[in-house]
Amino acid sequence: MRIAANTQEVVARLFVVNSDRNLAFSRMPTAVAQNVFTPEALFQDWCVFYDYILEGAAIYQIRLEDEEDTVELLIKLQGTPRDPYIQTALKFYVKAAGLSIID
Repeated sequence: MRIAANTQEVVARLFVVNSDRNLAFSRMPTAVAQNVFTPEALFQDWCVFYDYILEGAAIYQIRLEDEEDTVELLIKLQGTPRDPYIQTALKFYVKAAGLSIID
């Protein structure tokens, strides 16, 4: 999914480092990446996120790509029953952070 914002805006609005020093989505503290300590790491490699969606655990990987005026949020699913709901949840997180999705 393509986010209509530059890299700095996406990093500032979409992610926080939580009290356990792990990266989390800023508006959804249940979505946490273990052993990822800066949002910039998401631009370098796939990062595993552990989330709680529809009253159950969900695991997925994300990576960000800087495309000048936009940022592409790439998602790798793990083949679980919650996979169909992960992209919807991520869209919600992006919109809740005040960012717009282009496609």
